[in-house]
Amino acid sequence: MKTIFKILILSVIAIAGYVNNQAIAGSISARIAADTNEVLIGDRIMLELTVRADSSLNIFWPPIPDTINTIEILSRTRIDTAIQGEFRTLTQRFSVTCFDSGSYEIPSFVVMYEKPGFETLYPAETNPLFLTFHTVRVDTAEAIKDIKGPMREPFSILDYLWEIIIAILLLGVIITGIYFWINRKPEEIIALDYDPTIPAHLLALESLNKLDNEKLWQKGQVKKYHSILTNIIRLYIERSFEVQALEMTSNEIISGIKITEIPIELINKLERMLSVADQVKFAKVTPLPDENSESMNLAVEFVNTTMALNASKNEDTNTETKTEAPANQEESA
Repeated sequence: MKTIFKILILSVIAIAGYVNNQAIAGSISARIAADTNEVLIGDRIMLELTVRADSSLNIFWPPIPDTINTIEILSRTRIDTAIQGEFRTLTQRFSVTCFDSGSYEIPSFVVMYEKPGFETLYPAETNPLFLTFHTVRVDTAEAIKDIKGPMREPFSILDYLWEIIIAILLLGVIITGIYFWINRKPEEIIALDYDPTIPAHLLALESLNKLDNEKLWQKGQVKKYHSILTNIIRLYIERSFEVQALEMTSNEIISGIKITEIPIELINKLERMLSVADQVKFAKVTPLPDENSESMNLAVEFVNTTMALNASKNEDTNTETKTEAPANQEESA
């Protein structure tokens, strides 16, 4: 009696397990479909892989290769999920094509899932799918035709909108530049008229003192201040050292006076003064107040120092002349 009872209990458990497995298996389905099954080679077919399962099941999406037989997968979407009651639907779409004519099979994909409370994975297979790719039919009875030429694309001004905008902007920049070039304010020319009877160093020092008293840079006329300052020094160099400084650039002036007896330290100071003036006149740089004052001090120092050098050189020349004179007289006698 006990044996019969045990057999009945085991039978009930087995039947319940079987029913439960069938119920779970019936709660998942997988299928693959195509929007069409026949196209020309190179045309695209859209495939859709759908899995509908109970929300309690853990679904493992099957790996999809880039090529199935000779069918190429061109693109794929992300996996979309839709929930309806106790079920959820997973969908992914694929765009495929083939460049060889014939019929090809998309084999069944295996979707693995996990039941609640179980560690074993169970499979669910999709249906197989057949796709056919045709070649272009050629009627050999007709004459061979030339390849069809390229089709003309309809003209639209919107296709060239950015090019038109850029061209208008460039034209505006060019016109603006020409306008300002024509209407630019001419550079102020500083007169260099002077009395040649006045020694070069006296004229330079007098002109520098006059410029300093006018306080041009303090009034905002920085460019005019440095233009007059450099012209005074250029004129002084031209009269004192036979260097055509009025017609030279700053670099040419420095190169020209380096062959004189002027100390290199003084030449470096002159170069610094000329560099500040060039930045003001050509690069529109606004120097600091100390730099404006320093330029004046450097100019005065240059004149005073070179004036002393010229005076010493003249004294040596006069001494040599006086020494040679008696010798010449004795020879004459």
